Amino acid sequence: QLRQFADKTVKKDLESLDGIAAVKINGGLEEEIHVYLDETKLAGVGLTIQDVIQTLSRNNINIAGGSLYENEARYLVRTLNEFQHVSDLNDLIVREDNDKKILLKDVARIERGTKERDVITRINGKEGVELAIFKEGDANTVQVARAGKQRLETIFPANDDKNTSSTKIEHNILFDQSKFIQSSIDEVRNNAIIGGCIAVFILFFFLKEFRSTVIIGFSIPLSIIATFFVMYQLNIKLNIMSLGGLALGVGMLVDDAIVVLESIVRHYKAGKPLHVAAYDGTKEVGMAVSASTFTTVVVFLPISFIEGIGGQLFKDLAVTVTVSLLVSMISAFALIPMLFSRGMKSEPVEVPHYRNRASRFTFLSLPTIALTYIRRATGFVGRFFHKITLPVMRMVDAGLNIFYTRYPGILRSALRHRFAVLASTAGLVTLSILMMKSLGVELIPPISQGEFSFEIELPEGTPLSKTESVMNRVEGQVRALPDVKTCMILLGRNANVSWTAAESYENSAVMNIKVEGKNLQIAESIAAEKIRNILDRYPDLEYKMQRPSLFSFRTPVEVEVYGDELESTALAARQLETKLHQINGLADIKSSWEEGTPEAHVVFNRDQLSRFNLNLEDVANTLKSKVKGEVATEFRQGDDQIDVRVWNADVYRNSIQDLENMTVARINDVVVPLRAVAKVESGRGPNEIRRINQKRAIVISANLNGSTLGTVSEEINQMIANTDLPAKVTANLGGQNEELQRSFRSLYLVAGLAIFLVYFVMAAQFESLKQPFILMFTVPLSIVGIATILWLTQQSISVIVFMGFIVLAGIVVKNGIILVDYINNRRERGMPITEAMIEAAKVRFRPIVMTTLCTLLGLIPMAFSTGEGSEIRAPLAITVIGGLTVSTLLTMIIIPVLYSLTEKDTVIVPAESHVVEELPDAAGAQA
Repeated sequence: QLRQFADKTVKKDLESLDGIAAVKINGGLEEEIHVYLDETKLAGVGLTIQDVIQTLSRNNINIAGGSLYENEARYLVRTLNEFQHVSDLNDLIVREDNDKKILLKDVARIERGTKERDVITRINGKEGVELAIFKEGDANTVQVARAGKQRLETIFPANDDKNTSSTKIEHNILFDQSKFIQSSIDEVRNNAIIGGCIAVFILFFFLKEFRSTVIIGFSIPLSIIATFFVMYQLNIKLNIMSLGGLALGVGMLVDDAIVVLESIVRHYKAGKPLHVAAYDGTKEVGMAVSASTFTTVVVFLPISFIEGIGGQLFKDLAVTVTVSLLVSMISAFALIPMLFSRGMKSEPVEVPHYRNRASRFTFLSLPTIALTYIRRATGFVGRFFHKITLPVMRMVDAGLNIFYTRYPGILRSALRHRFAVLASTAGLVTLSILMMKSLGVELIPPISQGEFSFEIELPEGTPLSKTESVMNRVEGQVRALPDVKTCMILLGRNANVSWTAAESYENSAVMNIKVEGKNLQIAESIAAEKIRNILDRYPDLEYKMQRPSLFSFRTPVEVEVYGDELESTALAARQLETKLHQINGLADIKSSWEEGTPEAHVVFNRDQLSRFNLNLEDVANTLKSKVKGEVATEFRQGDDQIDVRVWNADVYRNSIQDLENMTVARINDVVVPLRAVAKVESGRGPNEIRRINQKRAIVISANLNGSTLGTVSEEINQMIANTDLPAKVTANLGGQNEELQRSFRSLYLVAGLAIFLVYFVMAAQFESLKQPFILMFTVPLSIVGIATILWLTQQSISVIVFMGFIVLAGIVVKNGIILVDYINNRRERGMPITEAMIEAAKVRFRPIVMTTLCTLLGLIPMAFSTGEGSEIRAPLAITVIGGLTVSTLLTMIIIPVLYSLTEKDTVIVPAESHVVEELPDAAGAQA
C-alpha cells in the first residue's frame, strides 16, 4: 500500500505542478499476479508453459477496430475482452478436448503477490519509499521546491488527527537543493548589506559630517537598483555569484563619490561658491576617476574567454560588478555635485509662492522643497551621531594624524634611497612568489552542504538479501554516530546508473548521510572519517564517498590506464592502484576493472536437441519462463495495471543441480531434463570495459583526504613516470586535474589580457606609455599581500583565488592613478617634481585611505562568512583584501620612487582642458 500511495497519490499530485518534469520512485512493494503452473498437470493435458502464456495474452485484449457509420452517426469499434476480476483468470479455458474444457485453475495456482524486489529503501532504520523530484531545465529550483513542499503539506497534514488511515504514513525531506541555494543567496545578500553599512559608517568617521555621508552613501542603493534593472533585461537571475558581485563591489561603489566629493570640499573650503566648487572639483578629478573606474571594469571584459568552471562561476559576477561600478561613476559625476550644491547650504531655502501660475510650477519646486526638509533632518541626525561617536572619531583622527604627519618624511627618505627601496621591494615580491609555490593548488574549495553519500559495493554476485544483511549492520553503527541526523540507504542501486535504468545491481548500495552541527564542514569531515572506519571493518566491501556538487565535476583523482590487451592493461592498473595506496592524502581508491558477475552458462548439445526433435529457441524460452518467469499480460484494476507473471510451481533457482534437473520437454510421457540436451558450467560475465577517446581504458579513481589536488597530482605524475608499465600500455592523470589545467590556462590568458586592457585605459588617460608602465608595478605588489593572507588563512590557490588576482589588477592601480594624476597636475603649475610628489601625497592621502578602507571593510562580511556557499566566495574576498591592503601601502612609496626615476624634473606644459584654478596650498593641505 505504501508504494501504491506514493505512486498514485503523491507522485500524481507532484507531477501536476508547473516546473516538475518527472518524479521517480524507488523502493516499496509492487503488486503482481502470479500464475504457478503444475508441470505434471500440464503434461497430463498436453500443454506447455508457452501454451499457457500465449493463451493468457490472446484472451486479454482491448483493440481499436476502426470506425462504423450508421446514417449520420459515427461509432468507434473497439474489441473489449479484458479480465475484470482475478476470478476470470481461474475460469480461463486453456484447452478444449472432446468437449472437455481444461481451465487454468485445473493446471495452475493463481495468487496475488508482489514483484521480485531489486531495490530496497531504508530511512533511519525503517523501510520506506523514495521519491526523487526532477525539475524542468528552465525552471527555478527554489520556486519548484517551494511549490513541492507546499503540496506535500496538503498530502501529509501536520495534524495527525487528520490521518485516518490505520497505518500512519510519515514523510521526510532527505535532500533539498533549494535550501542550500536560498540560504546561500540570503547569506550573500546579508554580506552585501552589512558591507555597505560598514562602508557608510567608515565614511562618517572620516567626513565627520552626516550630510556628506548621506550624499556619498546615496551611490550604493542607486547603483544596486540600476544593476537589478540591467540584470532583468539580460535575464540574469539572482544567484550566488550575481549577488556575490554586488557583495564584492559594494565597498567600491562609493570610491568615485569619495574622490569627487573630497575634491569639491577642498575647492569649497578655499572660498569658492558652492556651484563653482562643485563644478571645478568634479572637473579636476574627472579624468582620473573615469580612468580608475574603467581600469576596474575592463578586467571583467575577458571573462568570456575563461573555459571550464571559471567561466560558469564568474560571468554573472562580472556583469553585476561592471554595471554597478559604471552607475556609481555616473552618480559621482552627475548627482554628487548637485546634491552637494543643494544640500550643503546653511541658509534656509524659501519655498517659492506662485499666485497666478502656481499649478504650473508646483512640480518644479518639489526637489527644492524635498532637499530643504532632507537637509534639516540629516542635520539633526548628524549632530546626534556626531555626539555619540565623538570619542571614537578622536581616536581615529589621532591615529591617522600620526601617519599623516610622518608620511611626508618617510616619502622623502624613500626618494633619497630609491634603489635600496626598489631592491627591497623586488626581494619581497620574489619571496612572496616562492611562498605561493609552497601553497596547495585546487580547482575550487570543497563545498559543505551538510550532506554526502557513500557508494558501496560487495563482491560481484552477492544477492540482494546478503547486501541487505550487511548494510543493516552498517546502518546501525552509522546511526549511532553523534552528528548523523539522517541515514538513508538505497539497496540494489548503483549511483552511476540513471534512475530509469532497468538493470539491477544487487551487490550495490548508496548510503546518503545528512549531518548537523554549528560548523557543517567540520561535522562532515568528522562523520565521513568515522563512517570510513566503520566500512573498513568489512574487508569484502568497497566504497567511495561523494558530496553533492553544484558543478559537473569528475572524481578529483582519476588515473587512466590505456592498452590494447586487457590482461596487460589490468596488470598495469593493479600495479598503479597498489602504489596509489602509498600516497598520503588519498582515500576511497577504486578501480573500474572488476571481475564479471558469476554466471551459469547453459551450453546446448545440438545433436541431442536433434535426437529429441527439440528446437533450441523453444527450449531456451522454456528455461527462461521457468527460472525467471514471464509476464504474459496485464490485469487492469481501475487506473492500475498489474503484471500477470507465469511461473513454474517447482523451484529451479536454488542450485546449478536444480537447473540441470529442470524438465524442458516431455516426449511420449518421457521426461527430458536440461542435462540431457545441455551442460551447465560456472563462469563469469563480461568485464566492464571503458573507452576514452576510442581507446580501451581502466580508470582508477580516488578522493582527496587532507591534501590538495595540486600536491597529490605532482606525486601521482611522478609515480606514473617511475613505474615500468608493460609494452603498449600507457597511463596518465585525468579527473579534476584536467579541468584544473584547462581552467588555469584560460585564466593565464585572461589575466594577461586584463592587464593589457588596464594599461591601454591608463595610456589613454595620461597620453603616455611611460606613466601607465609605472602604475602597472602596483599589480606585482599585490602578490605580497595575496601570498601573506593565503598563508595566514591556510587557503589554497584555486580558480577563485586566481580570479581575485585578476580583479585586483583593475583595483590596485586606482590609487596610483589618483596619485600620479595629481602629481602631473601640480607639475603643470610649475611645481618641482619632488615637491609635486610630496604635495600629491598629502592631498591624496585622505581619499586614498577612505576609498581603500571602504573597499576592504565592505568585503569583511564576505571574507569571514561561514554560511552556505561561503567556500566559493570567501577566497575571492580574502584575496582582494590581502592584495589591496599591501599594494596600497607600498603604492604610496613605490610609485613616487618609480616616478622620480623615469620623469625629468621639468615643467609639464598644461593641457587647456585640464586647467583648474590654483588653490592655496594651505587649503590643499587641510583637505
